[in-house]
Parts: sequence; structure tokens; C-alpha cells
Amino acid sequence: MDNNNSLPEQVSELHRQAEDIIKKQSLQSAYNTAKPPANDTEEQGYGDLTTLNRDGLISRSIDKETLKEISAEYLNLLETSSAIYEKNGDYAYGIFCSGWCRLMDSASRKLCHTEDNAAALASGKWLCHESCWTDCSKLAIESQSPVDIECKGGIHLYAVPIFSAGEVIGAINFGYGDPPPRDAERLKSLADSYGLDIETLAKESDAFASRPAYIIELAKQRLLSSARFIGIMVDRKRAEESLREQLYFAESLIETARVIILVLDTQGRIVRFNSYMEELVGYRLDEVKGKDWFGTFLKPEDCHTIKSLFQMAVNDMQNYGNVNAIIAKNGRTILVEWYDKTLKDKDDRTVGILAIGQDITERKQAEEETVRLQQQLHQAQKMEAIGRLAGGVAHDFNNMLMVIIGYSEISLDSLNTSDPLYENLTEIMNAAKRSADLTRQLLAFARKQSIVPKVLDINETVEEMLKMLVKLIGENINLNWKPSSDPLWHVKVDPSQIDQILANLCINAKDAIAGVGNVSIKTCNITYDEVYCSNSPDAIPGDYVMLTVSDDGCGMEKEILTNLFEPFFTTKAFGQGTGLGLATVYGIVKQNNGFINVYSEPEKGTTFKIYLPRHIDKSLQTDKEDVVEFAKHGDETILLVEDEPVILKMGKLILEGLGYKVLTADLPSKAINLAEKHANEIELLITDVVMPEMHGRDLAQNILSILPHIKCLFMSGYTAEVIARDGLIDEGMHFIQKPFSRKEMADKVRKALGS
Repeated sequence: MDNNNSLPEQVSELHRQAEDIIKKQSLQSAYNTAKPPANDTEEQGYGDLTTLNRDGLISRSIDKETLKEISAEYLNLLETSSAIYEKNGDYAYGIFCSGWCRLMDSASRKLCHTEDNAAALASGKWLCHESCWTDCSKLAIESQSPVDIECKGGIHLYAVPIFSAGEVIGAINFGYGDPPPRDAERLKSLADSYGLDIETLAKESDAFASRPAYIIELAKQRLLSSARFIGIMVDRKRAEESLREQLYFAESLIETARVIILVLDTQGRIVRFNSYMEELVGYRLDEVKGKDWFGTFLKPEDCHTIKSLFQMAVNDMQNYGNVNAIIAKNGRTILVEWYDKTLKDKDDRTVGILAIGQDITERKQAEEETVRLQQQLHQAQKMEAIGRLAGGVAHDFNNMLMVIIGYSEISLDSLNTSDPLYENLTEIMNAAKRSADLTRQLLAFARKQSIVPKVLDINETVEEMLKMLVKLIGENINLNWKPSSDPLWHVKVDPSQIDQILANLCINAKDAIAGVGNVSIKTCNITYDEVYCSNSPDAIPGDYVMLTVSDDGCGMEKEILTNLFEPFFTTKAFGQGTGLGLATVYGIVKQNNGFINVYSEPEKGTTFKIYLPRHIDKSLQTDKEDVVEFAKHGDETILLVEDEPVILKMGKLILEGLGYKVLTADLPSKAINLAEKHANEIELLITDVVMPEMHGRDLAQNILSILPHIKCLFMSGYTAEVIARDGLIDEGMHFIQKPFSRKEMADKVRKALGS
């Protein structure tokens, strides 16, 4: 069959093919002598059952007249009935001819006792329908094969399934008899079932014209052809609907796709583009249709390259992933990634180019931002790794340093300054203190050191550091201090951290200056809005105090700036730097919710700008550390609890050297026993925070239940982060960080006892 023919032409062709089947059987004469079609179900008195059709696939695909013509052919041959069903049992079409079938159908319809056809069909009392559908066509659909049964009305029914696209979509059947029942017993049974009198049934049975067997066989073969014909018709209808849907979908896709769809002819003239393109570039298609694409939308400097790629596509060399900029009507530059496809006509001649484009402007910006954020992430991961290392070793390291410092101080007290060992012990103690400073630097870098933020004026802090900084950088370098001329906003930060920042940056400046040079320290207030912060991801809109340290030294290459704050990264010679100075500065700034920018070029010096968030203090008063001069010695009784024997022993020596009476315990349980035995003597509990059996805080609560008025001083080599995370100390508790000197211990003890 020619697929290019119209649907009516194809229907006629199928009709002709069906008729040829009869001719080949030499039965055309029997067909021609048959009676004309009888009336259909619309004249049965209960209306058209096809109006109840819910499925509608067959009735939607084939018009009613065609279905009537198909069914009528069996009435011409058999003069009985024919019905076409959807898969779910809905009527696609039904027709009656013989008086017998019309009589039985009408009688069984009255047995339903309802005027509603849907209710009648569902009642199970419409016997003709039950035979025609339930007993015959439904079985044909379920078995997917022909079914031949004796119906409830005394004749036979033959049904075959209808296939479309490989699935059963319905069934077609007809009735036949040779003849209907004529014996009295069978007629009486039918009369009782259908509510009819025997005489009427006998009359219609006698009037029924029998058909020879070959006519019935012809009808059965023809029914198979009709089923195939209906299936082909449905296939074609489905194909047409699918094609319409595809065309609609394709058009909708073109117009709604969030990509550029562009068609150019072989000369590069604009043939078509979609709505998204119009939205993107600001031109309507009718404004630029027929115009040269390259001259209209491309930058002049890009035209040569893009024309070469276009010519490759015209020559059937597809281009994938080419990126170029196009210019919108308002002058905005849009970066587009293109995928080109050559368009051919039926003779395989190139007629144009289909170009699919995707706006990647934001994606490119995001990729650049991702690279920058990945670099920041790697930096943060390195910092975190060192921070964990620092936190992990701090406890044991600080304990050991405390032993070294403590015993060095005790030994120095027992020696004359002229003793040869005095100088050696002094060097040992200084080395231990420098090691303690290194640990604090690591913890500052990791943002885990114990800090005591205070509301302060940075100008005052810098001025207190100036003398030390001058000595630090040397006489050959001029230090310029330029405080803000306006009142400086307050910040909340640990003053010692400002000292660390200034010391590290000034040492770096000193190392960058060969011979004579200058270092400048400036402060000022500054406010950043969202526009600035969008280009500086570390910054958050708000008020800041800016601390600037700059030098006129050798400056740095861009590659060095990339790694500047990495831990242990240094440009200094081996043994001349730890690589922790700037990492420490970075950690401090981040710990205080600030950010830092660096500006440097070779031979043009370096400037560090540190931004610390403004602190709003209603009292407008900076925190001043209480300066209390505590006595160095005392005579109170102290309970010292420490699970490290060497520190316990050393602590006892220090406290006894200060005049205190000391009770020691290496376990919390022993400390509780001592508290019970010496309840009237002990005035101060000094305990490590992390110990076996129970933590220091729990120990203090136990002892407070025995000695309600006892004072407590906690000590630990662990970082403040670990202690705070585990809830081991509260704000306001007296605390001393290991390692500590004898003077620090003396001061903390007096402060704890005096509070």
C-alpha cells in the first residue's frame, strides 16, 4: 500500500482487498444476492449504545459510517447481528437484522427493568448483550484468538480479536444459525428466560432463513479480514495522531526550549530562530530575518574564525562545542557554546545549517568562581589539617613544656647567677618558652587557642607595641605610624592577637627590605556594601576597622601570593623561617570574623590590609583588664589534683615554694577522700580538666558538696575548643592554660583565693 495516499484512499484500498478475498472464494454471487443492510441499534427502542463508549479508541479512529458498512456486510451474508467492541467492552458499533435477533435483544432488554442503558448493561440481565460480549467477544480478547459459542438466544456467535500495534484493542463478532431452535422444549425454555410466548418464538424461528455452511465459513474468514482492516485503520489513526503530537511537540520544543535554535542558509543568512533567541538578544525574528548572521551578531574580530567554522559545517564537517560571543541588541555580550548540524534536502544537497546554542555566560563565571573557591577550600583544608595536628599534640606537648619550664625555674631559684649551670638552665627555659610560643602559633593558625576577646581601640594597642616593633625591625628601617584622624571604631578581639599580627607582619616586612626602607602602619574606619563584597567573597557587608601594614621591600610574584597563607610555606632560606607567621595572621583574622587582602608586585613592596568587624558597645567603654597586684606567697591549704605524676610533683614544689600547704592526688577518687579527711583545712582546689574516672568539673562539684565554700582553679593542656566543645568548663571559671610559669601560677592562685 502506498503510504502517501490519503486516509480515505487507503480505506477504499483495504475495502477492495477484502472484496478480493470473496472473489477468490468464488462466492461473490452469494454475496450479491444477499439482502440490503438492516436498521442499526439506534432503531431498537433503547437508543445508541455507542454514546456510552468510554474507551473510544476504535470509535475515535474509524468513523461510524465505515463501522456500519463493515458490520452490514455480515448481515448481508447471514442476516443476523454484528457488533464491534472496544477492549473494555464498550460498544464501538452494533447492528441487528433478523427478526429472531431483534426479538431476543428487545425482550432481554426489557428484563433489565431500567431505562438507563448503562445500568442495564451492568445488570447482567440483558441476555443478548451477555452472550455477545461476556461469553464471546470478551473471551476472544482475553484468549487473543477466535471464539465460537452457542449464545443464550439459541443461535451461535463467532468473535475474533482486533489487534493494533501488537496488542488487542477490541473484538468483532457476528451471529449465525442453522436454524434457531424449533423443538417445543427448547422454545419453551427460551420463552421462560426471555419473557416471551412460544408462538411468537416459533413464528420468528420459522421465518429465519438458513445459510449454507460455506456462507458461514466465508463470513468467518471475512471477519478475520475485517478485524485486520480495523486494526490497520486504528494503526493509521494512531500514526496520524502520533505525527501530529510529534509535530506539535517539536514546534513547542523549538519555541519553549531554553537553548538557542538557529537556522542559517548556506550563505550565512538568518532563516529562523526561536523565542528564546529573541528573548536573549532582544531582536525579533522579523527584524533580522534574511540578514547576514556574522555582520549582525558577531564581533568583527571574531568573524574570520567563525566563518571558517561555518564553512566546515556547510561542507558537512559537523562542529561541536565551539564557543564565541554574540552581541545583543542592547550591546550586552553573551557567551554561547554552539553545536552545528548540516541540513540536507531529499537529494542530499546542503541547504543550510542548524545551530543549537547554549548561553554559558553565567556558567563560565561560575566555573571561574568554582576554581577560586576550590583554591580557598584547599587552603582551608590544609589549615584544618595543621589545626588538628596542633590540637592533637598540644596537650602532651604543653604538659612536657610545663615540666621543663617549672623545673628550670625551681632550679634557677636554687642557683647563684654566677653558677655555670645558671646560664645553661636559662637557655633551657628560654627554649621551652619559645616552644610554647610555637604551639600557640599553631593553635592560632588553627583558631583553637584560648583567647580572651576584649572591646578595644586598635590605636591604643598599636601604640603600646610601637617600641617593641621598632626594636624588632631594626634601626635601618623607618617605622611610620599613621593612626586614623577620625575616632576609631571599637573592635572585640584578644589584644595579644593584635600583637601577634603586628609582630608577624613587621618581621615579614623587615625580611623583604634589603638595607634601608620603610614600614607603615595605618588604621581607619571603612564600610563595605554588597557590591564590593560580591567581588570579595571573604567579606560580608558591614562596618570594619582596617589595619594596614605596608613596606617598600622587594614585593612578591603572583604565584607566591597564591600560596601566601599556606602553613609552612616560606620563601626564606632553610632554617630562617617556619612558614607559620602569615598562616597565624590568617588564622587570627578568620577567628575574629574578619578578612585579609594582600597587594604586592615585584620591586613595588607589599601591603596587608586586615579588616576586623566593628563592635557596637552601648557603654562606649573598652574593656580594661583588672590590674590587681597579688601577693606572691600565701599560707592556705591547697588540694592539687593531676593525673600526670611528673606535673603533680612539680606543681607541689612550686606551690610549696610559694608558702602554701599542698595535698596531692593523682586520681579524682583520692582527691574526694582527702577532701573528706581535711574538710576544715582545704581552701582551694586546683585540678586538671581531663582526667581518668571523672573530669575536673565533676570532681569540683563532688568536692563542693563536701566543702561548699571551697574555691576552684582549673588547668589544662588541651585547647579551649576541645574544653568548650565537651562542656568541661564554663565562662567565668578560673582557668590557667598549660604550660605556665611560676609567676602565672602565683597570680592565678591569689586571684582564685581572693575572689
